[in-house]
Amino acid sequence: MTGGDSRNAASDAAIGPLDLGALATAMRSYRMAYLLTHGPSPYPHAVAVTVTAAGDTLEIADAGRRSRSHIEAGSTEAGSTGAGTPVTLLWPPTDPDGHSLIVDADAELDGERVRARPRRAVLHRALLGPAPEHGCTADCVELLPTDAQPAPAQSTAAQPAAAQSTGEPAHRS
Repeated sequence: MTGGDSRNAASDAAIGPLDLGALATAMRSYRMAYLLTHGPSPYPHAVAVTVTAAGDTLEIADAGRRSRSHIEAGSTEAGSTGAGTPVTLLWPPTDPDGHSLIVDADAELDGERVRARPRRAVLHRALLGPAPEHGCTADCVELLPTDAQPAPAQSTAAQPAAAQSTGEPAHRS
């Protein structure tokens, strides 16, 4: 690409100790997010939302009736684990060569709002050049580690100690 690198500046936010501050910084580089939930249909439900960081959770005020219904039903199915309903938040790239921000989280209803506790966050995009020998076809930067153990939903336990920043592409499974 000519004229310099126009990738999202958010990829620089992954350097250093892990905290939700790095995720909040990355979120500010995007215009909008999509909340993906799953209900009785075999297909995911996506809705455009506004997400704000609030302590150790992400707050969504405009999730919509169907998304809230999926989260409520999922919390009931989760039983007494207190983990919340699995959801994904997706921020599309702001330019063609930019990263998408993908956050997997456990969500719970708080009145009309949704509170989501992030479990994994990654900046993801297709490789801009040929795939390396190891065959990975994505250029990813982990913001929250994949091996983080979820804290109980009622707890404000310490967050994982450090982001994985090995320089190797991460995979979203």
